[in-house]
Amino acid sequence: MRLSNGSIIGNDNTPTANVASGVWSLFEQARYNRISLWPLYVAPVPSYTIIQTFTASGSWVCPTGVTEVEYLVVAGGGAALANGAAGGGAGGFRTGTGFSVSAGTTYTVTVGAGGAAGANNGNDSVFSTITSTGGGFGGGQSNVSPGSGGSGGGGGFNTSGTNFPGAAGNTPSVSPSQGNSGGNGTSGPSIRGAGGGGASAPGQNLADASGTNGAGGAGTASSISGTSATYAGGGGGGCHSPGTGGAGGAGGGASGAPYQSTTAQNGTANTGGGAGGGGGQTQQFAGASGAGGSGIVILKYVVPSQTVFTFKSSTTWVCPVGVTSVDYLVVAGGGSGGAGIGGVEVLS
Repeated sequence: MRLSNGSIIGNDNTPTANVASGVWSLFEQARYNRISLWPLYVAPVPSYTIIQTFTASGSWVCPTGVTEVEYLVVAGGGAALANGAAGGGAGGFRTGTGFSVSAGTTYTVTVGAGGAAGANNGNDSVFSTITSTGGGFGGGQSNVSPGSGGSGGGGGFNTSGTNFPGAAGNTPSVSPSQGNSGGNGTSGPSIRGAGGGGASAPGQNLADASGTNGAGGAGTASSISGTSATYAGGGGGGCHSPGTGGAGGAGGGASGAPYQSTTAQNGTANTGGGAGGGGGQTQQFAGASGAGGSGIVILKYVVPSQTVFTFKSSTTWVCPVGVTSVDYLVVAGGGSGGAGIGGVEVLS
């Protein structure tokens, strides 16, 4: 109701300890505050985004107040053989958001090593129930079949006169896919290799028996670390006959070795990149095998202020924006006990 002086009288509102709807005078606020019927102002609690990177296996203790994380889990890349071998497949690439975790729980973090030079797949990387599979090794001459894995190894030289197929990626199958298949090789008389599969593209097939070898499949970019970086590229195929080695896939994939090369390139560490196929020619220019790149695990999550972090293994911690000081406790490892010495005690 509007009065003659222009003021308005409305319904009599009664506030609660949580809500005070409408327009209130200072007198009314003071009156209700005295009888604890006025909502108190609660300042918002600041929060910070934490990024933890694991380049070696360890553990993670979920801080108080954290219920979910964003993750990137990349496995170790596959190795490659010598003498005109195909490129190794990239390690499996898996990423996601909203993954449920429990405060106070210790989670094992496994960072897969790259496959050792030769016919060796990369090793798996694991966080909680998320497993990325190691990349498959690249096939070699004399009908050495490539390995399947997160991404498959490329097909190499086949002495039987038929194309030698690349190995399957996304093995075992997960959704979204963790990788792609390796490229298909070709038969003689030239000895060459196809590219290993990458996280976002298959390895390149070896189109013919001359020229440039198959390139490794491209990896996938992620900005979970705060800057964009590409992971899980496949390795390029190598040459045992005149020609150029295939390019490594973006994301740590190594390039294949050229004709008469006695060295091989390894996948880049902590990217899950596949190894480059070995080159060579004869005993004078004997080729070498390449190793896959190791994997990586990155976690990103939001914590309230004054959160306690417990590190039970080596890792890296990115200081959040707005944080200028921390309290800390650092305890080193204890020394070992002494050992007894065998012999005869002589008394005098």
